[in-house]
Amino acid sequence: MKRSAVALVVLAILLASWSCGEGVDAVKTEVRAALARTKRLARSFAYAERTPAREVIVRGIVADDYRYKAQLSVAGRPAEEEIAIDDALAARILDREQAGQALAVRTPGAAPSPTGDRTLEALLARRWVVDPFGAPELVAARAGQERRVGDDPILDGLTVLSYIGRALDEAPLAVRFNKEAIQYQTDEDVFPAPKEGSGVLRYDITQPPLPRPTRSGAGAAQNTPQTSHFRRMAIYVKDGLVVDVREAIAPVRRQIQHLVEFYDIKVSTDDVAQAGAEAIAALNRLRAGAGEQQIRMRTMSVELFDLGRSRTIALPSGAIKGNLDILMSGRGRTNATGGT
Repeated sequence: MKRSAVALVVLAILLASWSCGEGVDAVKTEVRAALARTKRLARSFAYAERTPAREVIVRGIVADDYRYKAQLSVAGRPAEEEIAIDDALAARILDREQAGQALAVRTPGAAPSPTGDRTLEALLARRWVVDPFGAPELVAARAGQERRVGDDPILDGLTVLSYIGRALDEAPLAVRFNKEAIQYQTDEDVFPAPKEGSGVLRYDITQPPLPRPTRSGAGAAQNTPQTSHFRRMAIYVKDGLVVDVREAIAPVRRQIQHLVEFYDIKVSTDDVAQAGAEAIAALNRLRAGAGEQQIRMRTMSVELFDLGRSRTIALPSGAIKGNLDILMSGRGRTNATGGT
Protein backbone atom coordinates (compact mmCIF):
# COMPACT_ATOMS: atom_id res chain seq x y z
CA MET A 1 0.00 0.00 0.00
CA LYS A 2 1.30 3.46 -0.89
CA ARG A 3 2.24 5.85 1.89
CA SER A 4 -0.58 8.23 0.88
CA ALA A 5 -3.14 5.44 1.04
CA VAL A 6 -1.91 4.41 4.50
CA ALA A 7 -2.22 8.00 5.62
CA LEU A 8 -5.80 8.15 4.37
CA VAL A 9 -6.68 4.94 6.22
CA VAL A 10 -5.16 6.26 9.43
CA LEU A 11 -6.99 9.55 9.00
CA ALA A 12 -10.28 7.74 8.43
CA ILE A 13 -9.77 5.72 11.61
CA LEU A 14 -8.96 8.85 13.60
CA LEU A 15 -11.99 10.69 12.22
CA ALA A 16 -14.24 7.75 13.04
CA SER A 17 -12.86 7.56 16.57
CA TRP A 18 -13.25 11.31 17.01
CA SER A 19 -16.84 11.23 15.73
CA CYS A 20 -17.78 8.40 18.08
CA GLY A 21 -16.19 10.20 20.99
CA GLU A 22 -18.00 13.39 20.12
CA GLY A 23 -21.34 11.56 20.14
CA VAL A 24 -20.62 9.99 23.52
CA ASP A 25 -19.48 13.28 25.01
CA ALA A 26 -22.40 15.14 23.46
CA VAL A 27 -25.04 13.08 25.28
CA LYS A 28 -23.25 13.41 28.62
CA THR A 29 -22.86 17.11 27.93
CA GLU A 30 -26.62 17.42 27.37
CA VAL A 31 -27.33 15.82 30.73
CA ARG A 32 -24.67 17.85 32.56
CA ALA A 33 -26.11 21.05 31.07
CA ALA A 34 -29.61 20.09 32.24
CA LEU A 35 -28.28 19.37 35.75
CA ALA A 36 -26.44 22.70 35.85
CA ARG A 37 -29.52 24.66 34.72
CA THR A 38 -31.70 22.89 37.28
CA LYS A 39 -29.22 23.50 40.12
CA ARG A 40 -29.37 27.23 39.52
CA LEU A 41 -33.14 27.35 40.03
CA ALA A 42 -35.24 27.43 43.16
CA ARG A 43 -37.15 24.16 43.34
CA SER A 44 -39.31 21.81 45.32
CA PHE A 45 -38.45 18.14 45.51
CA ALA A 46 -39.64 14.76 46.74
CA TYR A 47 -36.77 12.34 47.36
CA ALA A 48 -37.44 8.69 48.24
CA GLU A 49 -35.03 5.90 49.09
CA ARG A 50 -35.81 2.27 49.85
CA THR A 51 -33.28 -0.27 51.14
CA PRO A 52 -33.81 -3.71 52.67
CA ALA A 53 -33.60 -1.99 56.09
CA ARG A 54 -35.81 1.09 55.70
CA GLU A 55 -37.82 3.46 53.55
CA VAL A 56 -37.35 7.23 53.80
CA ILE A 57 -38.94 10.19 52.04
CA VAL A 58 -37.63 13.76 52.11
CA ARG A 59 -39.83 16.59 50.85
CA GLY A 60 -38.41 20.04 50.65
CA ILE A 61 -37.85 23.41 49.05
CA VAL A 62 -34.45 24.74 47.97
CA ALA A 63 -34.34 28.50 47.44
CA ASP A 64 -30.56 28.47 46.83
CA ASP A 65 -27.42 26.87 48.28
CA TYR A 66 -27.97 28.65 51.60
CA ARG A 67 -31.73 28.52 52.15
CA TYR A 68 -33.88 25.43 52.35
CA LYS A 69 -36.59 23.66 54.31
CA ALA A 70 -37.11 19.91 54.42
CA GLN A 71 -39.11 17.23 56.19
CA LEU A 72 -37.94 13.65 56.68
CA SER A 73 -40.41 10.77 56.93
CA VAL A 74 -39.35 7.26 57.94
CA ALA A 75 -41.59 4.28 57.24
CA GLY A 76 -44.36 6.69 56.26
CA ARG A 77 -44.24 8.73 59.47
CA PRO A 78 -42.95 12.34 59.64
CA ALA A 79 -39.79 12.22 61.75
CA GLU A 80 -37.84 15.49 61.53
CA GLU A 81 -37.98 18.99 60.03
CA GLU A 82 -35.19 21.41 59.19
CA ILE A 83 -34.99 25.01 57.98
CA ALA A 84 -31.71 26.67 57.03
CA ILE A 85 -31.04 30.31 56.22
CA ASP A 86 -27.41 31.26 55.60
CA ASP A 87 -25.47 29.95 58.64
CA ALA A 88 -28.51 29.36 60.85
CA LEU A 89 -30.23 26.00 61.15
CA ALA A 90 -33.56 25.27 62.83
CA ALA A 91 -34.62 21.69 63.56
CA ARG A 92 -37.31 19.84 65.40
CA ILE A 93 -38.05 16.18 66.01
CA LEU A 94 -41.59 15.11 65.08
CA ASP A 95 -41.37 11.44 66.01
CA ARG A 96 -38.93 10.38 68.70
CA GLU A 97 -38.91 6.73 67.62
CA GLN A 98 -38.43 7.34 63.89
CA ALA A 99 -36.03 10.29 64.23
CA GLY A 100 -33.81 8.66 66.84
CA GLN A 101 -31.28 7.88 64.13
CA ALA A 102 -30.78 11.61 63.60
CA LEU A 103 -29.20 12.05 67.02
CA ALA A 104 -25.46 11.64 66.65
CA VAL A 105 -23.35 9.57 69.05
CA ARG A 106 -20.89 11.99 70.58
CA THR A 107 -17.20 11.24 70.05
CA PRO A 108 -15.76 9.61 73.22
CA GLY A 109 -13.90 12.18 75.27
CA ALA A 110 -15.42 15.15 73.46
CA ALA A 111 -16.24 18.14 75.62
CA PRO A 112 -19.96 18.32 76.36
CA SER A 113 -21.92 21.14 74.76
CA PRO A 114 -22.97 23.76 77.37
CA THR A 115 -26.43 23.78 75.78
CA GLY A 116 -26.51 20.11 74.79
CA ASP A 117 -28.87 18.89 77.52
CA ARG A 118 -31.28 21.77 76.99
CA THR A 119 -31.19 21.26 73.22
CA LEU A 120 -31.86 17.54 73.49
CA GLU A 121 -34.69 18.14 75.93
CA ALA A 122 -36.30 20.65 73.56
CA LEU A 123 -35.89 18.36 70.54
CA LEU A 124 -37.44 15.41 72.34
CA ALA A 125 -40.32 17.70 73.33
CA ARG A 126 -40.87 18.38 69.61
CA ARG A 127 -39.85 22.02 69.93
CA TRP A 128 -37.93 24.01 67.35
CA VAL A 129 -34.25 24.65 68.14
CA VAL A 130 -32.25 27.28 66.24
CA ASP A 131 -28.47 27.05 65.97
CA PRO A 132 -26.97 30.28 64.52
CA PHE A 133 -23.98 28.32 63.14
CA GLY A 134 -25.50 24.90 62.47
CA ALA A 135 -26.36 24.92 58.76
CA PRO A 136 -24.66 22.20 56.69
CA GLU A 137 -22.65 22.89 53.56
CA LEU A 138 -24.70 22.10 50.45
CA VAL A 139 -22.18 23.37 47.91
CA ALA A 140 -19.31 21.06 48.88
CA ALA A 141 -18.22 18.86 51.74
CA ARG A 142 -15.74 20.36 54.15
CA ALA A 143 -12.13 19.22 54.07
CA GLY A 144 -11.69 15.97 55.95
CA GLN A 145 -15.43 15.26 56.06
CA GLU A 146 -16.50 11.92 54.63
CA ARG A 147 -20.22 11.54 54.18
CA ARG A 148 -21.71 8.39 52.74
CA VAL A 149 -25.03 8.18 50.97
CA GLY A 150 -27.64 7.01 53.47
CA ASP A 151 -26.00 8.56 56.54
CA ASP A 152 -28.15 11.67 56.32
CA PRO A 153 -31.32 11.35 54.19
CA ILE A 154 -32.17 15.07 54.41
CA LEU A 155 -28.75 16.07 53.09
CA ASP A 156 -29.01 13.31 50.46
CA GLY A 157 -32.25 14.84 49.21
CA LEU A 158 -30.88 18.38 49.23
CA THR A 159 -27.73 17.45 47.32
CA VAL A 160 -29.19 14.80 45.01
CA LEU A 161 -28.35 16.75 41.83
CA SER A 162 -24.66 16.68 42.76
CA TYR A 163 -24.97 12.94 43.42
CA ILE A 164 -26.49 12.44 39.97
CA GLY A 165 -23.59 14.37 38.47
CA ARG A 166 -21.10 12.06 40.19
CA ALA A 167 -23.00 9.00 38.98
CA LEU A 168 -22.84 10.40 35.46
CA ASP A 169 -19.08 10.88 35.79
CA GLU A 170 -18.65 7.26 36.93
CA ALA A 171 -20.67 5.84 34.03
CA PRO A 172 -18.95 4.93 30.75
CA LEU A 173 -21.81 6.38 28.68
CA ALA A 174 -25.06 8.27 28.81
CA VAL A 175 -27.52 7.28 26.10
CA ARG A 176 -30.86 8.62 24.96
CA PHE A 177 -33.64 6.15 25.76
CA ASN A 178 -34.60 4.12 22.71
CA LYS A 179 -36.52 0.85 22.93
CA GLU A 180 -35.50 0.04 19.37
CA ALA A 181 -31.77 0.29 20.10
CA ILE A 182 -29.92 -2.99 19.63
CA GLN A 183 -28.36 -2.77 23.12
CA TYR A 184 -31.70 -2.15 24.90
CA GLN A 185 -32.58 -5.00 27.27
CA THR A 186 -36.25 -5.10 28.21
CA ASP A 187 -35.78 -7.55 31.08
CA GLU A 188 -33.30 -5.20 32.82
CA ASP A 189 -35.28 -1.97 32.41
CA VAL A 190 -37.18 -1.16 35.60
CA PHE A 191 -37.95 2.50 34.81
CA PRO A 192 -40.97 3.99 33.02
CA ALA A 193 -40.74 5.23 29.46
CA PRO A 194 -41.70 8.88 28.94
CA LYS A 195 -45.35 9.33 28.03
CA GLU A 196 -45.93 10.00 24.36
CA GLY A 197 -46.37 13.69 23.69
CA SER A 198 -45.11 14.69 27.16
CA GLY A 199 -42.01 16.43 25.83
CA VAL A 200 -39.91 14.50 28.35
CA LEU A 201 -36.58 13.03 27.24
CA ARG A 202 -35.11 10.08 29.12
CA TYR A 203 -31.36 9.54 29.41
CA ASP A 204 -29.92 6.30 30.78
CA ILE A 205 -26.43 5.89 32.18
CA THR A 206 -24.61 2.67 31.38
CA GLN A 207 -22.67 0.33 33.65
CA PRO A 208 -18.99 -0.51 33.34
CA PRO A 209 -18.35 -4.18 32.50
CA LEU A 210 -17.80 -6.25 35.61
CA PRO A 211 -14.11 -6.91 36.28
CA ARG A 212 -12.58 -10.28 36.93
CA PRO A 213 -10.72 -10.60 40.22
CA THR A 214 -6.98 -10.53 40.54
CA ARG A 215 -5.57 -12.59 43.36
CA SER A 216 -2.53 -12.24 45.58
CA GLY A 217 -1.28 -13.45 48.92
CA ALA A 218 -3.62 -15.97 50.48
CA GLY A 219 -5.90 -15.89 47.45
CA ALA A 220 -7.94 -12.87 48.49
CA ALA A 221 -9.93 -11.47 45.60
CA GLN A 222 -8.98 -7.98 44.51
CA ASN A 223 -10.29 -5.59 41.86
CA THR A 224 -13.82 -6.08 43.16
CA PRO A 225 -16.80 -4.41 41.48
CA GLN A 226 -17.89 -0.96 42.65
CA THR A 227 -21.33 0.56 43.17
CA SER A 228 -21.21 1.98 39.64
CA HIS A 229 -21.14 -1.55 38.22
CA PHE A 230 -24.60 -2.23 39.64
CA ARG A 231 -26.17 1.19 39.21
CA ARG A 232 -29.02 1.70 36.76
CA MET A 233 -30.21 5.26 36.46
CA ALA A 234 -32.70 7.08 34.25
CA ILE A 235 -32.70 10.88 34.12
CA TYR A 236 -35.81 12.60 32.77
CA VAL A 237 -35.45 16.05 31.22
CA LYS A 238 -38.15 18.44 30.05
CA ASP A 239 -37.52 21.85 28.48
CA GLY A 240 -33.83 21.46 29.29
CA LEU A 241 -34.42 20.85 33.03
CA VAL A 242 -34.22 17.68 35.12
CA VAL A 243 -37.70 16.80 36.39
CA ASP A 244 -37.34 13.21 37.57
CA VAL A 245 -34.60 10.67 38.29
CA ARG A 246 -34.85 6.96 39.04
CA GLU A 247 -32.04 4.75 40.33
CA ALA A 248 -31.68 1.09 41.21
CA ILE A 249 -28.50 -0.34 42.70
CA ALA A 250 -28.75 -4.13 42.51
CA PRO A 251 -27.25 -6.85 40.32
CA VAL A 252 -29.22 -8.26 37.40
CA ARG A 253 -29.19 -11.95 36.55
CA ARG A 254 -26.15 -11.87 34.24
CA GLN A 255 -24.15 -9.99 36.90
CA ILE A 256 -25.09 -12.51 39.57
CA GLN A 257 -23.85 -15.27 37.27
CA HIS A 258 -20.58 -13.37 36.82
CA LEU A 259 -20.09 -13.01 40.58
CA VAL A 260 -20.84 -16.70 41.15
CA GLU A 261 -18.43 -17.78 38.41
CA PHE A 262 -15.48 -15.48 39.04
CA TYR A 263 -15.66 -14.55 42.74
CA ASP A 264 -16.50 -17.96 44.29
CA ILE A 265 -19.77 -16.51 45.55
CA LYS A 266 -22.65 -18.90 46.23
CA VAL A 267 -26.37 -18.09 46.14
CA SER A 268 -29.18 -20.28 47.41
CA THR A 269 -31.99 -19.37 45.01
CA ASP A 270 -32.85 -18.51 41.42
CA ASP A 271 -34.93 -15.53 42.56
CA VAL A 272 -33.05 -12.51 41.19
CA ALA A 273 -33.82 -10.17 44.09
CA GLN A 274 -32.81 -12.62 46.82
CA ALA A 275 -29.84 -14.03 44.92
CA GLY A 276 -28.68 -10.47 44.24
CA ALA A 277 -28.85 -9.62 47.93
CA GLU A 278 -26.85 -12.74 48.81
CA ALA A 279 -24.26 -12.01 46.12
CA ILE A 280 -23.79 -8.40 47.23
CA ALA A 281 -23.52 -9.48 50.89
CA ALA A 282 -20.74 -11.91 49.93
CA LEU A 283 -19.06 -9.30 47.74
CA ASN A 284 -19.19 -6.81 50.61
CA ARG A 285 -17.36 -9.26 52.83
CA LEU A 286 -14.56 -9.30 50.26
CA ARG A 287 -14.62 -5.51 50.09
CA ALA A 288 -14.53 -5.22 53.87
CA GLY A 289 -11.43 -7.41 53.95
CA ALA A 290 -9.80 -5.00 51.50
CA GLY A 291 -10.88 -1.97 53.54
CA GLU A 292 -13.29 -0.78 50.83
CA GLN A 293 -16.65 0.92 51.31
CA GLN A 294 -19.69 -1.33 51.25
CA ILE A 295 -22.02 -1.49 48.26
CA ARG A 296 -25.47 -0.34 49.35
CA MET A 297 -28.39 -1.90 47.49
CA ARG A 298 -31.26 0.54 47.10
CA THR A 299 -33.87 2.12 44.90
CA MET A 300 -34.06 5.90 44.75
CA SER A 301 -36.30 8.41 43.04
CA VAL A 302 -36.46 12.19 43.08
CA GLU A 303 -39.13 14.37 41.52
CA LEU A 304 -38.38 18.05 40.94
CA PHE A 305 -41.14 20.62 40.45
CA ASP A 306 -41.95 24.32 40.83
CA LEU A 307 -38.64 24.92 39.09
CA GLY A 308 -37.73 28.59 39.17
CA ARG A 309 -40.61 29.48 41.46
CA SER A 310 -39.55 31.98 44.13
CA ARG A 311 -40.36 30.78 47.67
CA THR A 312 -40.07 32.52 51.03
CA ILE A 313 -38.20 30.61 53.72
CA ALA A 314 -38.12 31.93 57.29
CA LEU A 315 -36.86 30.62 60.62
CA PRO A 316 -39.65 29.51 62.96
CA SER A 317 -40.86 31.84 65.67
CA GLY A 318 -40.76 30.77 69.30
CA ALA A 319 -37.72 28.52 68.87
CA ILE A 320 -35.10 28.15 71.59
CA LYS A 321 -31.45 28.83 70.85
CA GLY A 322 -29.21 25.78 71.09
CA ASN A 323 -26.32 23.81 69.66
CA LEU A 324 -27.43 21.27 67.07
CA ASP A 325 -24.14 19.40 67.06
CA ILE A 326 -26.06 16.53 68.66
CA LEU A 327 -27.67 15.94 65.28
CA MET A 328 -26.10 13.79 62.60
CA SER A 329 -22.91 14.79 60.79
CA GLY A 330 -22.79 18.09 58.97
CA ARG A 331 -24.79 19.95 61.59
CA GLY A 332 -23.93 22.06 64.62
CA ARG A 333 -21.40 24.73 65.43
CA THR A 334 -18.58 22.23 65.93
CA ASN A 335 -18.36 22.69 62.16
CA ALA A 336 -17.89 26.47 62.40
CA THR A 337 -16.09 29.01 64.50
CA GLY A 338 -18.02 31.06 66.99
CA GLY A 339 -20.05 30.52 70.12
CA THR A 340 -23.51 31.02 71.42
